[in-house]
Amino acid sequence: MNDSGFSLVEVLVALAVFSISALALVQLTTDLSRNTQHLDLKALASIEADSRLARLSADPKAHEPGERNGTEMQLGADMAWSERVSETSVPGLLLAEVRISDPETRQELVRRGALLRAKP
Repeated sequence: MNDSGFSLVEVLVALAVFSISALALVQLTTDLSRNTQHLDLKALASIEADSRLARLSADPKAHEPGERNGTEMQLGADMAWSERVSETSVPGLLLAEVRISDPETRQELVRRGALLRAKP
């Protein structure tokens, strides 16, 4: 710096440093927003998976081996679900598995499992 102020080079270097910092901050904000949306979707998928397992446990008709698929709306978000009930090596016990995925990307968001009593 001379007596009359900053030189053009100093101003350009300061502007370049500021611009790089601002771009990094914008990218960080975008990534945080995207991650928050994904976490919200996973939380809703977790609620849906727990709900589907509770329905399976409460409905004796669902205690038959097989697979079912469908979609469900959870607070405005579409969820694709699949339920599979299969026999285990222990007589009288069935394994119920629920998978929730994003119908657009087909990415599995949540997987839950539980043991059910077979119908007598």
